[in-house]
Amino acid sequence: MYYDITTPDAAYYWIYDTLQINHRMFWESYLLKCNKDIDLFCEMYAEQIEKIDIENIEIIAFQVTSNSDNCESVKKYGIRNLQWILSNDTELNKLLQRSGILFNVEQRTMCIDGKKYDIDYNKYKDRPVGREDKLESIAHKVYYDFQINGFFFCKDIADYSVICRMPEFLFTLAQFSKKAKLIEDMWIDQNDAYVVKYKAKVKDFAWFSFYDNEAAYSDDKIGNYQYLKNKLVALAVDGMNGELQKDVFAYMNQNTVILPKDILEIVRAEEWRTNVLKYFGEE
Repeated sequence: MYYDITTPDAAYYWIYDTLQINHRMFWESYLLKCNKDIDLFCEMYAEQIEKIDIENIEIIAFQVTSNSDNCESVKKYGIRNLQWILSNDTELNKLLQRSGILFNVEQRTMCIDGKKYDIDYNKYKDRPVGREDKLESIAHKVYYDFQINGFFFCKDIADYSVICRMPEFLFTLAQFSKKAKLIEDMWIDQNDAYVVKYKAKVKDFAWFSFYDNEAAYSDDKIGNYQYLKNKLVALAVDGMNGELQKDVFAYMNQNTVILPKDILEIVRAEEWRTNVLKYFGEE
């Protein structure tokens, strides 16, 4: 069974399957015996939790995207990082190029109507705090925050950033260029939003999807992932009870590619939103 906390029902089934308990047993343990103390609950089911195979568990995440081809390019190429998108014949890159906006990822440059801009993030990141500018924001997106970003859970995808209307990168670019602002408006008019649900292994996710710092990840790996096992249980328990944070982010490693075979479902964003919000009485 996939580890899935995208809805309370999905989290519910994972808990019962993994811990081999039923509804009554869960509430007797969690509410009555542990008084909703997740640490005590994990201790109570330590034997079952220890059996979680972290190396092979398949975790469900999803990305919100928008396009004009009913996700045909996603079905063909899978989900790719921003550097790949800006280096290949993608819908966004073609639209940018037709408007005179060109990126050379390898040379770390951006050209707009023949004027070249340096977007080497290494030249920006060590500047004094408070000196961020619009070029730095673009460089940050292309060379630091370019991995596939998604969610393990999001209560209302329409509430998060601009992702249901356009790529976040296009919004960032539009703050710098009037031409990109025109593309932004065109994108909103001509594209539809979708949720792409996929599966991946723990090794495909960046450490900061689960840990506060890289040292904690390294220590937990040595310790047979005890922290991560408990964290997955804790998130699932909160998920089944409708008590997760509004957004639980899933960051992939920078070079991770979500292949078409790992895509489980593609749903129109509004349908996905309705199907999640109904659990919270907010349809």
